[in-house]
Amino acid sequence: MITIVGFLQRCIKENNMKTVKEVAEIFNVHFRTVHLWIKDGKIKAMQVGRKYLVEDSEIEYVKKNGLR
Repeated sequence: MITIVGFLQRCIKENNMKTVKEVAEIFNVHFRTVHLWIKDGKIKAMQVGRKYLVEDSEIEYVKKNGLR
């Protein structure tokens, strides 16, 4: 049986995904700002339990094109 923590770690490692905290550090904003972006649909994220993960490709998209 896989735990939620194990699943999150595997997703982050295998799928090149970042946590909300990591995304906040990349864009130099507060983690709550990233949560608002996700809630407003400005950045795509995958929800796993109560956590959100953002694919590296989405981060690159936002860097190039800005928020959706």
